[in-house]
Amino acid sequence: MNQTPGVSRTKTLVTISILAIILALQSLAQTTNQVLSLDGSGDYVSIPNAADLQNPTEITVEAWIYPQNTDQCQFIVKGDNASGDSQRSYDMTWGNIIGGKPGVAFEMFLGATTYATVGVPLPVTNWTHVAVTYASAAGLLQLYTNGVLAVTTNRTTGGAQSLAGLTVRQTTFPLNIGGQPMIPGVQYSGGFAAGSLDEVRIWSRARSAEEIQASKSCRLSGSEPGLAGYWNFDAGAATDV
Repeated sequence: MNQTPGVSRTKTLVTISILAIILALQSLAQTTNQVLSLDGSGDYVSIPNAADLQNPTEITVEAWIYPQNTDQCQFIVKGDNASGDSQRSYDMTWGNIIGGKPGVAFEMFLGATTYATVGVPLPVTNWTHVAVTYASAAGLLQLYTNGVLAVTTNRTTGGAQSLAGLTVRQTTFPLNIGGQPMIPGVQYSGGFAAGSLDEVRIWSRARSAEEIQASKSCRLSGSEPGLAGYWNFDAGAATDV
């Protein structure tokens, strides 16, 4: 039976196209999500200091965390851990610290001498997405768990001062993921994390609840507006995507 020239070519092209799509989907399906695993005995990742990691007026810090025990530790810390008026920008602490129950607390250090704290109970040995936003103009520090607003404050710790107009304290210390090593001459507080982290993101703006919810379970391209640092550990290293 004779065939019109071009028909078989068209069929061949369609077959190749479908095959390419199948191979692409198989490649995506085989992509392995890797995480940062920490044993609590001194492992951590240190990111050099950068202005974008401590934007004074707006910032968002987010990560998936998997704490393995209730020992007090720090999953994320930017500063020296010395005191409320030392070189500290922010830190995410885990342990039996929320009314004696396991949970996460986030401290944002503002101005020269003050800070604000938000915290919520969380389960151990469970993945939880934690995101914290701060907006100086609105004077709000907010903590989200799994994309849902869990707690918010507009006052400094102890309630003495409004957060409106206060800016994030600027430091020269690196951003550490997983804990803080000893610093000569500085009284140490905190500890190294036993557990895992993934999708650590620092933004130079306060993200909305809708934005946090929409992207918490997605990989990012690394070029999103306001994204200052992004570590997904999928390359088997702490590379800033």
